[in-house]
Amino acid sequence: MADSWEHLSRVSDFRQITRDEFDRLLRWMLEDESLILTSGRLVLGPKAERRFGRKNFMELYAVFSSPQSYTVTDNWGPVAGVLEPGLCR
Repeated sequence: MADSWEHLSRVSDFRQITRDEFDRLLRWMLEDESLILTSGRLVLGPKAERRFGRKNFMELYAVFSSPQSYTVTDNWGPVAGVLEPGLCR
């Protein structure tokens, strides 16, 4: 579960929240049964499965998914641009 912050903090959808905010959101989602922790992994819980499961699951997934891209910066200036994964070899 600790790896979830390491992974999601790099996703553009989560970059603007603090670790504390992330931990509170995660605790709430676990208490709410929107997520469950099983074998050290966070998975869709029964409440979220009832609401978003089966044909409606894509609605939930769209909230958390982002196209992967690489931001190009240097040590001193603003963002120079963004690269799509297909261009990086």
